[in-house]
Amino acid sequence: MFQFEPIGHIKSDFVEKFGIPRQPGLSPNSEAAVILPKNQFNEEALRDLDGNSHIWLIFVFNSLKKTPDKARIRPPRLGGNKFVGVYSSRSPYRPNPIGLSLVKLNGISIEDNEIKVHIKNHDLLDNTPILDIKPFSEFDQPKSDVFFGWQSIEWPTLNISLSEKAEVKLRNKTSLKKQIIELLENDPRPAYHRKQTGKNIHGLSLGNYNIKFSIEATECEVLDIHPIKN
Repeated sequence: MFQFEPIGHIKSDFVEKFGIPRQPGLSPNSEAAVILPKNQFNEEALRDLDGNSHIWLIFVFNSLKKTPDKARIRPPRLGGNKFVGVYSSRSPYRPNPIGLSLVKLNGISIEDNEIKVHIKNHDLLDNTPILDIKPFSEFDQPKSDVFFGWQSIEWPTLNISLSEKAEVKLRNKTSLKKQIIELLENDPRPAYHRKQTGKNIHGLSLGNYNIKFSIEATECEVLDIHPIKN
């Protein structure tokens, strides 16, 4: 048996699981930070990390609603219709709910009582516990004989448009607009929702905003955006 203590946690605009990119690398405009306690160990441990462009984050899926107990899962990429072995997937529902994300390092800052490792292009829920940080290495690069099995199937994507109301509200929020488009392009709905016909209305939370959008076939329209009231 092994027991691990998190070294820190994620501070992210992804405050709910719905809408989070299914993999890192799908949302270049998403930003977050690994929050670490400010102490001598962490200041020394992070030395020279900012010489790297990308890092691996090892984390815990701490918000699962059920106990992982099945050897086969139905991945969204296959439309939720086919089973694959959990070890051939990146599903959070696995014997040890540990995740691995490759993210872009966007700097390190030291504040009064915490250290922030700033990251971009991530897929991490707010308050996710972080177990370890490792630098991306030249030896992590794919080799010429790499192949990906069922994961070679392309993700379904949506065509994104904005209503006049949404365009007005996002006029001076360029980064937020790009992030919303990136998240919706990859169709955040569960696989079983994609079987629904007609226009369906959905909503997701992103940081301090609620995004209302509709989907019909492969067309997605951002209907409205408004701040979340505390």
